[in-house]
Amino acid sequence: MAFFHLILLTILYETLAHGNPCIETRGAFDIGSRRTKFQLAQVDICKGEIRKVLIDESTSVPYADDALHNDMKLSEKIQTTGIGAIRNYVNRSKPHRPKLFQGVATSIFRNAKNGPQYIEMIQQRFPIKVKVIDQNFEGQLALRSAELLLSKKPDIVWDIGGGSMQVVYPSQKQLAKVSGCRCGSVEFHEYLLKKMGRTNQSINPIKQENIEKARAFTQAFLKERGLDTKLPQLGQDVVGIGGVLGKGIPEQTNTHSQTIEIISKTLSNRINLSNAELGGKYAETAISNLLLVEQTMKALKISKFRSLEANLTGPLLVDSFNDKPVNRGPSPK
Repeated sequence: MAFFHLILLTILYETLAHGNPCIETRGAFDIGSRRTKFQLAQVDICKGEIRKVLIDESTSVPYADDALHNDMKLSEKIQTTGIGAIRNYVNRSKPHRPKLFQGVATSIFRNAKNGPQYIEMIQQRFPIKVKVIDQNFEGQLALRSAELLLSKKPDIVWDIGGGSMQVVYPSQKQLAKVSGCRCGSVEFHEYLLKKMGRTNQSINPIKQENIEKARAFTQAFLKERGLDTKLPQLGQDVVGIGGVLGKGIPEQTNTHSQTIEIISKTLSNRINLSNAELGGKYAETAISNLLLVEQTMKALKISKFRSLEANLTGPLLVDSFNDKPVNRGPSPK
């Protein structure tokens, strides 16, 4: 009976919402290098606000891992997995009668040889407008996604995904400055595997006696991939988002307030652990992620940051989506 009442309330809410021209049901996809994130929500398009989240989930689709082992091509198997994830979300959304689906595809689809063709196939099969976005646009969306969840605009938004990294410096008068490099979690893990001469698919355990060598390799990786260390220091309110900084790191440190000391201590405490001992879906990149974050903080002189679980679906729900940088929408409250 309680379930029946819940269904009736949902139908009533959506009926009232559809009677308001400002309220739309929208779906947004963030098709990333390792996961496909999806949100379905009731959105007030007049105020640029998310009124009610109906679905907020993600599915593991390791596109980057697949392409890096297939001559930078997305295999048929991973494409089938990805299509299945999208189909699941589209089908589950139908009872809510969404007016719009839109999405972005990030780093791996910029770099995979058949990335654009795969995204075109998605658009042919489903009623979704998807764009393969460049790193600057990805950074603008990262900033906007953080702003939607915060009461105060941060000094820096830092985003690490599977394939790339963006460091975003907001501006009051113009578009934010985005510094990016192809130095994401999966890219770095593959680099470290080769440098450390590991023949399996994981660097773990690295072992304490190898920690300084691993740090040196991390520094070399960031330099080779063009991390810009000559960027303006606009303050120390740094917010970290994305799969690595927003979710993976706090799961290892057990806090959302990160400092260089916490990251280094966590790395030292866990560097002797195997994948089985580390546990979790992404155990193979857990330690390499700590190395990547630690050395990037040192290179950019970031002493601390806040972990915020945010992805690119938020701004896609509330803002205009076109070929230009994302519409800023209302300022944070």
